[in-house]
Amino acid sequence: MKKWTRYMLLMPVLLAQALSSCSLIDEPVYDETGNVDVSLAFSVSSSAGATTRMADAVVQEQGSDPRYRGLGQVYMIPFAISGTQITSSDHPSRLFQDASLNTTAEKTGNYGGFYLYNVYTLVRGINAFLVYAKAGTSTLSRPSGVSDKAYFGSLQLPNLTYPDLVTLRFKPDPICKEIAIPENAQLLANYLTYIAEATGNSISWSNTTDATLKSYFLNFTGQENSGNLMMAGSSLNVEKHVQSLYDQISPLTYDEGSEENALVANILYRIKNYYSAYNPESFTVEGKLTALGASGYPASMDLPDGAAALQWAEIEKNGVKKFAFV
Repeated sequence: MKKWTRYMLLMPVLLAQALSSCSLIDEPVYDETGNVDVSLAFSVSSSAGATTRMADAVVQEQGSDPRYRGLGQVYMIPFAISGTQITSSDHPSRLFQDASLNTTAEKTGNYGGFYLYNVYTLVRGINAFLVYAKAGTSTLSRPSGVSDKAYFGSLQLPNLTYPDLVTLRFKPDPICKEIAIPENAQLLANYLTYIAEATGNSISWSNTTDATLKSYFLNFTGQENSGNLMMAGSSLNVEKHVQSLYDQISPLTYDEGSEENALVANILYRIKNYYSAYNPESFTVEGKLTALGASGYPASMDLPDGAAALQWAEIEKNGVKKFAFV
């Protein structure tokens, strides 16, 4: 009976991970050419409290019901190295490529948490692997109208046929190549700028001497730490940002006729009346954005919320600051 050698490759969840070593379980049995047949097994680690911006349906683990999605595309590059890890000076022996490694009975078996895959032939001296892989998508569904790229993410894979490790690079696959800012997005930037330009008795909000109102201005424009911080530019984030300001400003009371009282009134007026009046009995910024036609960005471009960013900055080098997408 032919004896098989198994290599255990420990692979964390998702996308490209490099492996620097392998563990020999059985004594190898070489053929007359010095080659040996091996089976490769992968173990997908469970999370240990790490957070992610992606939904649990997208990652490899789903709470109390962990699921292994398989590996949608796998490249395994064997090396014979003299050190303890693969370096740029090491040269690959050959390339194994599987278009898909799913946990089907025909291709794999679950051996105590390890997923055993096809048999490969290795030459004598192989003692390490460099493995690139990404999670499979075939077993998961995505929301209607959302592309696979937008929901799962995507990488452009380099040429992995005997790669030059010095130049080996992965890069994100563009989800959207549209450069122009759509109308609903520009409305968001203009809305924030209009609010930030509030005045009270001819004194701009940015120049107020009232400590409370000044702190609200710096927070609203991302300047709390003496810088112009970027903020998420989605419709949802703008809604929450403006709603928070509205809720904080509304209860403030100042002397009638004072600069501060006039400034508070103007901020609230601008929140409600940009572009067109919107004064329902129960005001919400969500309703205002809907009335403006500024809802749904950047999902309207098949992009996740985190793909859009806004910043309060001098745009045209003329001393005038405004919100703009960056």
